[in-house]
Amino acid sequence: PDLREAELLVTGTFNQWRMTDRMDYDDERQIHTFAFELGDTLVERFRIHCAGIGDIFPASEDTSMDALILGPGRPPAGHLWAIDGREDQASVGTIYRITLRWDSATGQKQISWMPSTDERSLELAASVRTQHAYFAATSWSGWTPMEMQAVRGEPGVYEMTFRIGGYGHEEFYFLRDRDQRQAIYPSHSCHAFGRGASGSTGVPIRGPDHRRVDNVWAVAGTTGDLFHVRLRVADGAVELRVSAHSEARTWSSPSAQRTYYLWVASGFVPMQPQNTDVHTARLRMGPDGYEEFQIVVDEDPRQAIYPELPFAEHGEQHASFALGPDSMGRGSFWGISEAEGWDVEVRLDLSQLDRRKVVTWRVC
Repeated sequence: PDLREAELLVTGTFNQWRMTDRMDYDDERQIHTFAFELGDTLVERFRIHCAGIGDIFPASEDTSMDALILGPGRPPAGHLWAIDGREDQASVGTIYRITLRWDSATGQKQISWMPSTDERSLELAASVRTQHAYFAATSWSGWTPMEMQAVRGEPGVYEMTFRIGGYGHEEFYFLRDRDQRQAIYPSHSCHAFGRGASGSTGVPIRGPDHRRVDNVWAVAGTTGDLFHVRLRVADGAVELRVSAHSEARTWSSPSAQRTYYLWVASGFVPMQPQNTDVHTARLRMGPDGYEEFQIVVDEDPRQAIYPELPFAEHGEQHASFALGPDSMGRGSFWGISEAEGWDVEVRLDLSQLDRRKVVTWRVC
């Protein structure tokens, strides 16, 4: 397209996915720019829509500016750029400027973003400000999201009350801006009150993102029991407090959004983060000299990273694309064949553009 005439619209969590915010074209530098104000979660996601043609989007989910850029076309679910202000030690209200370079002759695209205080960025961001709201998706409402009440005088705090229904059991999770792509949920389903509630407060809060699957908080009690729920979202942290019968329990989000594990026959092996994108773990080969594995998020097999070709093995670690994280990896494992007693380091590198190199391993 003629980039001077192209209508490029930025749609994301910061503007509730509306298709009205156009990028500004700088004819002298031949770039498109856009600016927005960082919200309460300190993480915002977006893609770019080219009017009449399709979307411009990254080749992977929730990714950085280094990812391969695809489109215009139809993006797969979750293929969004994610701007994480925590990496820049940014605060709520920080203005971020997005820059897109698109060579009309070669079709090559490059995207970048950074905090900005220049006058033009402030002007662009002023037209994008959005008042965010939080909703509870609940079993007693038939999972129809209900807006929570903002607490006057306590910014970022939202509340609701409910009573246990006739089944003696209720479940819930939360949504930012009523958006299923911005769900807030426990890393695995847990009981807030009732049977199984002991120790559940150690389950971390995840989100807002699209990876909830079916994770919920649950409460059990007598029909008519009254519960009070208080959600706090501020400066990138999420805290949940559920109280009943003069007793209260609290959950919170960890400083790191995601933890990765090797899933092997003996269980889950935690991976150690080397930076935002790279995680590693060691395996010691057993008597049969063979080990199968997937990589899962938060010890949840429904969020597995797995090979496209089942049982990619015997040193052919670059022969198969890494897929996921999702729940479609049943029966698809990587396989390592090495001598008994040898230590093997498995490496997950989410920054790799070549999906065959996302998961690799080497003898230590």
